[in-house]
Amino acid sequence: MKILNILFAAVATLDMELLSQKDLVASAQYNIAKPIRRLLENKNISSVVKALLKGPMSFGELSEETQLKRNDLNHALLEMKSIGLAVQLEDKKYSLTVFCCVIMEAMATIKEEFKKRREDMLLPAIEQTFIEQKTSC
Repeated sequence: MKILNILFAAVATLDMELLSQKDLVASAQYNIAKPIRRLLENKNISSVVKALLKGPMSFGELSEETQLKRNDLNHALLEMKSIGLAVQLEDKKYSLTVFCCVIMEAMATIKEEFKKRREDMLLPAIEQTFIEQKTSC
């Protein structure tokens, strides 16, 4: 519960001017706990998010980048779309949503807060490269 409170505080401090009204309305329909849990627990979803941090990619590009089996990749993308982490663009490429980018930024903020407090619990499920990669968000 403490981590979720920190997460909500971190989200509140983000530069919300980056989000359009449409994005905020779309983001509000998603339960924030489920996407965070899936990001931390599901290796396939984590792999896809890592790949999409580099920018939009086609299914084939994602398959090559993540080395996931087609069925596993398809399942991950379907779940990501259903919980608001990814969208398929008009050019058939997949991209992270603003909602996903906000979650990633909040997770990075939480990690930094733990570092500042020098606590031993640094969310070990979040790989350092996962959070610190340059994003296209």
